[in-house]
Amino acid sequence: MEKSFSCEILLVEDNPDDRDLFGEYLAEAPFAKFNLTSCASLAEARQKLSSVSFDVIVIDLGLPDSQGLATFECLHALAPKTPALILTGLHDEELSREAVRQGAQDYLFKGQFNGALLVRTIRYAIERQQHEKALREAEDFYRNMLSSISDAVFLTDQAGNFLFISSNAEIIFGYSVSEIQKMGNISALLGEELFDPAALETAEEISNIERLIHDRGGKPHTLLINVKAVSLKGGGCFTRAVTSATGKSWSGKSRRAKYAFGILLSRPRWASPM
Repeated sequence: MEKSFSCEILLVEDNPDDRDLFGEYLAEAPFAKFNLTSCASLAEARQKLSSVSFDVIVIDLGLPDSQGLATFECLHALAPKTPALILTGLHDEELSREAVRQGAQDYLFKGQFNGALLVRTIRYAIERQQHEKALREAEDFYRNMLSSISDAVFLTDQAGNFLFISSNAEIIFGYSVSEIQKMGNISALLGEELFDPAALETAEEISNIERLIHDRGGKPHTLLINVKAVSLKGGGCFTRAVTSATGKSWSGKSRRAKYAFGILLSRPRWASPM
């Protein structure tokens, strides 16, 4: 049996017939309770959003006091964490697609949906927004974690192009993060053919690859590199850990320096996660 579902909806629609039909569809939905608040203008919607929170906002882009994408942009700016759905006519599909590119979850064609499709679209919009929020929080957590450790971490796509560079890379290579980013590819730091991709595909981890590099000042350093396949949004990646084998830290102190960097090389979307 489908789980019960409750939702606070703000409908921004100036056509009374469309508002009534929308309410009828929601009232017929099984296993769901919708509390519908309707506004007939952008000004009224802005006032509502300033004092009330909603689970989803459904927006007609053509209002008496606002037309087109500006309607969505205004409301999305007021409630950026609330999933938005666009109500549109067949001739306005490209406008609705642009709204989705700018943050709306989906769009529905007026007169082309029934109650079941409406409820399903609302539920999916809320779930997608929640998943995206959880993903952003997880990415922020791991990004902050990677930046706080004493090792340097790089994330790249499969071609070796940088996706993320931890601040500790500056200690190892002598270049700032922005300077490394402008290099574009990890091969600029470590050279070509660091490891055999086929071997990594089989083992998912390769340890203690020795590589001689020169820092910004031209000083040679021998690194030990560990490469490991991991997963990120949209695919997988490889992490690589680097340890200095010179017996001295980069500052020249006579203690063994240990550094690690990870590089994430995105796998195809169909690749299985670790």
